[in-house]
Amino acid sequence: MIELIDKQLVSDKEQLFNSLKIFLEDKFQISGKSVERYLYNLKNRYLANLEDGLVTFLIEFPYTDKVYRDSYYHYYASKLYSYKRDCIRVSIFKKGIDHSFFRDSSKTTQLGDLYLGFFIVRPLTPALLGRNAIARSAFIHGGDLLVMTAPISSAINGIKLSIKAFPHSSQDSETISCAETTLWSLMEYFGNKYPEYKPTLPSKIHEILSSRKPERQIPSNGLQLMDISFVLKKFGFGSKVYTQAEFGDKFFQLLKVYVESGIPVVTTLQGKGIGHANICIGRRAFHPTDLATLIPEELTFSDPMKEPISIFFNSRIERDFVFIDDNWGPYQTAGLARPCAHYGSPDWDSCRITAFVVPLYPKVYLEAFQVENYMLSYLKNYLQKYFEGGEKLFFRMFLASSRSFKQHIALNSDLSETAREVLVSCTMPKFIWVAELSTLKLINAQKGNGLIVIDATEVNIIDNKPLILSVFQNVLTIWNDQIGELEDIPLHLENFTIYTNNLGGF
Repeated sequence: MIELIDKQLVSDKEQLFNSLKIFLEDKFQISGKSVERYLYNLKNRYLANLEDGLVTFLIEFPYTDKVYRDSYYHYYASKLYSYKRDCIRVSIFKKGIDHSFFRDSSKTTQLGDLYLGFFIVRPLTPALLGRNAIARSAFIHGGDLLVMTAPISSAINGIKLSIKAFPHSSQDSETISCAETTLWSLMEYFGNKYPEYKPTLPSKIHEILSSRKPERQIPSNGLQLMDISFVLKKFGFGSKVYTQAEFGDKFFQLLKVYVESGIPVVTTLQGKGIGHANICIGRRAFHPTDLATLIPEELTFSDPMKEPISIFFNSRIERDFVFIDDNWGPYQTAGLARPCAHYGSPDWDSCRITAFVVPLYPKVYLEAFQVENYMLSYLKNYLQKYFEGGEKLFFRMFLASSRSFKQHIALNSDLSETAREVLVSCTMPKFIWVAELSTLKLINAQKGNGLIVIDATEVNIIDNKPLILSVFQNVLTIWNDQIGELEDIPLHLENFTIYTNNLGGF
């Protein structure tokens, strides 16, 4: 006999949780009192910030979830207690749909525009929330957040739909702890966004670790910092680890540079008896008031007769950052100094970021700490001739693909045809480090007036070999490999719109 999928369309969160209660009692055989407790956690911790009055939900059961099925066959199926193998999928839409949208070809485009993502309800207690991909815009607090997203595709009620989101899940604490969940989420993001990578499953993470760890992987006892870096390395990344102890005052500044580069960063936290891992995936958008509290640093030049300038670093701005945390719903915001303040617990509030792991493209050999030191040295020793002294400079640094950066330049209507042609024609590796120079007035308008572009594959920073080009005060400077030194060429550079492709905004 063919089993038909049970589908329900409900119009608000209250109806959703009433329906889920019936499903959990009937299909998963979870008792009434327990259901209410577990649903309360799902509703008030993970989905509390969904725009309640603006969304509609489609419930589908049974649903075969790839991540839960992997854990089921590798672990839960071998236990005495009988665990269910099917899940519930809940899809989220903006208000205004009905069942006809899924069977009327004239409405499928509109359906795609109204689609906000999905979440999986697993037959596991208390960890009901499984794999999910929900658009930032579905949440009350999502309006001014700049986050990294990947296109996540699904077949909802027979219709192929896609949503741009960052993958998220709660941990089940047996097959996947916070660290494994973090690794799964990261690979789900990269695997759906870039052809060089592919999504993974919990069993694959355990398989990789089996060659490193002398004990069993399940039930999971969590992972150490270097375990996380090891797994990412095995998945094809050039993992780079930064610790608070090693980098001190530069620690958070480096983290901010990588987030500005559109790279999701795995952060590890320590508190009173607590060890945790999550992913930093973005930040709040720039606001002019950010500059009011930004303390400038003095940049002195090699020429003692030249007056120092004040330099304002984008990476020193104190703002909220966005985290994917398996203990809460997606897109949680917090300051880097107190990343768990929203937990509402003294023990969790004591947690501090002690280290982070950056999943770099393997051919990016020059890392952020070296790049900033080189760029500041270049400003002091070579570009000093273009400063009168006493000026205020805004400095923003990030990693970018040369393809994306060149497209930004090619289509930047602020620049003259000559400037665009010269910059786009310069030979560059796949990834480059970029510094945009600006003034406080210009950056408020998201404009810059200078560029420094560095070769991310060149680690020899003793001389100026990493420099691909700089343009400042209408002078283009390039590294001339034939003569082994820098060469200046006149090039008029207009004030230009800054690069925002990494996070989709500034």
